[in-house]
Amino acid sequence: MKRIAVLFLVLLFIPVSLGAAAEAADTAGIKQAVESFLSAEMQRQAGIASTEWERYIYAQGLAELDMDLAKFDITKEKPLAVSFMVASGQPDVKNQPPYQGDPEPFLRGIIQAMGTMSVKVKLSLLITEQNGYLVTYAKGGEASLQKTVKGQATKAQKAMADKTVLAALVDYLMPTPIIMPKKAPANPALEVKNLAYESYVQRNNINPIIEPFTGAMLYGIKGQKLDASYGPEKIVLKYTVPFFSTMLQKAAENLCEELAFDRKAKDYTNAELNAQFLKQVEKDLIAYRYGKKSDVEEMYQINLLDLSVTVKPADLYQHESDNPTMTGIFLQAAIAGAVAELPDYPAIRDPKTGVVSGSNNGTKVVFQFNKFYKDEYNRSVSVYDMADRRISVTYIAAGKQASIRIPQGLCYFKIGVGRAWYGPENLFGPAGYYYQAGSREEPLDIPSSRYYLQYPVETGGRRTQSVSNTELEFEGW
Repeated sequence: MKRIAVLFLVLLFIPVSLGAAAEAADTAGIKQAVESFLSAEMQRQAGIASTEWERYIYAQGLAELDMDLAKFDITKEKPLAVSFMVASGQPDVKNQPPYQGDPEPFLRGIIQAMGTMSVKVKLSLLITEQNGYLVTYAKGGEASLQKTVKGQATKAQKAMADKTVLAALVDYLMPTPIIMPKKAPANPALEVKNLAYESYVQRNNINPIIEPFTGAMLYGIKGQKLDASYGPEKIVLKYTVPFFSTMLQKAAENLCEELAFDRKAKDYTNAELNAQFLKQVEKDLIAYRYGKKSDVEEMYQINLLDLSVTVKPADLYQHESDNPTMTGIFLQAAIAGAVAELPDYPAIRDPKTGVVSGSNNGTKVVFQFNKFYKDEYNRSVSVYDMADRRISVTYIAAGKQASIRIPQGLCYFKIGVGRAWYGPENLFGPAGYYYQAGSREEPLDIPSSRYYLQYPVETGGRRTQSVSNTELEFEGW
């Protein structure tokens, strides 16, 4: 009877043991449940990440999930130890090939390294059977994941500040045509060409007509700094730029002034004039780059993970209405037009400020064109009496004021504004700007010598005179 009872008990427990073994043997189902849970968790953690670098690492997902299911018994409710790999976020610069020439392959290597699954995460999970397998974190499991990712994100952000990465990004976004030496180059044409610039031109399909202005413009960008704190999808480059259109305008004016002294100016072809203009622009921008002056600090943001988006030069700065390439093309035509209008006689050396011809007797009159606003233009003042006879011609250098003496009585002025001086007969030539202050119908009244007058602000102390201005053509000065 005892044997029958023992046999009955043995038979009773056989199905139970087989069921437990079956449950423990369902490794595929448990593994699938764990994979689904962790994949969903990586996406959820990406949504609540405190920094962009953490979000990036979470968003890459996981790989090489490993767990020892052979020893796992779901009936004992013990945690399951799992491990898996997440992205490093590290640029891994030391293991990249040396950076040379085109920065694009180097940066792509950086991106690939950042996404490499090389950081191990270890944590514990609880698994219960409820219409399938329910997976949750064991105590400290979520904190373990967050701690690993946070630490790696901090390392990745710090590593991204590498000088080589900055150099590659600068060469990708804003390369100068030459490799800039430590000191300003005397002749850029003789310096080492920058292969990154050639790649930049090809990558952005830059029109050959505007390419020279693109290159010249890039000379002026300086002080680049990398800010990787916003994550790889919001890499920020900070830099300083001049107002390019203004600099181009100044370069054109400087060239026209030089050409006014050049007896061969009218013999130059448009291509030769354009080459001289670009050389002047390049010279001015290099002087800016190596100078202490800083105009505007700006920022440019790039998604490092999407290098397929081309970057046009105009995208690199935010100045309103500043289009340097179009301005450059316009100024080329303007220079050619200015040279065509140059007189047949060359300009002469600028005289000293003061009377250059005629009388200098009478009441003292101070001409103070630059009292309230200083510019870079010289001026001339021709004084006429009521018989339209020229009494005197005075030259006033840019930024200066002059005092001359004018005979008592009625008179009017003809004033010229320009840069290149052609003498008291031709003043600033056809390129100058001319206007008349007063007229025979509305003359200026010069009182006795004891008065002191100022022009263009007519404050004589004892009286004020209003003056009407009329624009003149060069032939009518």
